Amino acid sequence: MIRRLLAALLIAGILSPTPVFAAEQAFDCAIELLRANADRFFVRCGAARPGIDVPGFVREIPYYSAAYTQPNARYVFDILRDALADRKTVRLIVEDDAGDNPPGCSRKNCRRIIAVSISP
Repeated sequence: MIRRLLAALLIAGILSPTPVFAAEQAFDCAIELLRANADRFFVRCGAARPGIDVPGFVREIPYYSAAYTQPNARYVFDILRDALADRKTVRLIVEDDAGDNPPGCSRKNCRRIIAVSISP
């Protein structure tokens, strides 16, 4: 009976070995570019600064973006703008799944920004 229930749950995807939610990545970003387009903004993370270790995937995926329709987009943009002006590093939390990218954000080199933080 338990084996049948487990088999049914596995088929239904409830006990799927892969995560139901896409993974997130968090890392420090030394901002090289911040640009606002008609429907989204994006930031490009660049070379490491003293005390900042840039993860390898940032070399492959240097752009991070958010659509203006995203609820926290204005706050994220303001933090990024201020950090760029002050040459501060930000902590980005981004979606690892390219399927959730905002419009215009390439699957090859861009990911959606979920959240951002900056230390004083």
